Amino acid sequence: MKVSVVVPLYNKADTIMRALHSVLSQTAPPDEIVVIDDGSTDASVDIVRSLRIGNLRLYSQENAGVSAARNAGIRHARNDWIAFLDADDEWKNDYLETIRDLHVHYPDSRVLATSYVYKDGDEEMVPAICFPERVGIMRNYFKVASGGSPPLWTSAVTAHKQALLDVGCFSGEITIGEDLLVWAKLAHKFSIAYHNEPKSIYYFPLNVTVHSRLRHPDNHDLVYRELKKIYMDERRSDYRRYIRRYIGYWCKIRLHLFSFYREKKNALREYLKLFRETPFNIKALALLLLAFSPGFIHEYAFNSLGNRMK
Repeated sequence: MKVSVVVPLYNKADTIMRALHSVLSQTAPPDEIVVIDDGSTDASVDIVRSLRIGNLRLYSQENAGVSAARNAGIRHARNDWIAFLDADDEWKNDYLETIRDLHVHYPDSRVLATSYVYKDGDEEMVPAICFPERVGIMRNYFKVASGGSPPLWTSAVTAHKQALLDVGCFSGEITIGEDLLVWAKLAHKFSIAYHNEPKSIYYFPLNVTVHSRLRHPDNHDLVYRELKKIYMDERRSDYRRYIRRYIGYWCKIRLHLFSFYREKKNALREYLKLFRETPFNIKALALLLLAFSPGFIHEYAFNSLGNRMK
């Protein structure tokens, strides 16, 4: 099993060294590291060049977004397996060893992944992933993904290059949820081998407040349309039920963000989409009402939601 690590890079001068050091510290080193500079304007590229790593290749392109950078990394990769690592995340030193062990035990799987931890400063939080086994095949990704925290996170996923090409890689038309859509497409077509111990660290603010800067949802919901296609293509009734629930989960993510930004019309539209998939969702109704609530209630509620993430 030969592995290429793909690192999209855009203005991460303060974290790229940490990310690459975690790659170089692996107990089972990768065969190559492909860094795609997506038009950085800070010292990121100079830091990468200063490392003088023999199996590291750096490519630069005009700024086109993280999807385009990942896709470029996939194209430039010389090996069959692609391990993704964002420039502000890091791996524990046995991540690739765990991935290689998954491949040995589940050679037919085209997606190999581990759990991860959220980290914010000195605080860490392990996500609640509804996968009961320590290690094994994730038989129904959509059931797991709609029942708790996302089981797949970009910096904890290694996928076969041809499998990624088969599902079209990452869409440049999507600014939020582009990774979730790729994992859904892969799960629909291929087997996922999973290790339920955190081997990757996702740096993420654990205390989200109304003053936090969150990505705004796309006005055109391409993720929803593509998930509906997966649902229509699926013939297994048990899978269809959980794909539909997952579509509702995606709608709730968008509803949460529209409510956060107090965009009433968009929040109502998203709630109606969600209601068609998973009716009588009390939490979704509460989020919708928050979009229409007075400012002090809205602020108190979202500050409380953020504090509850700890």
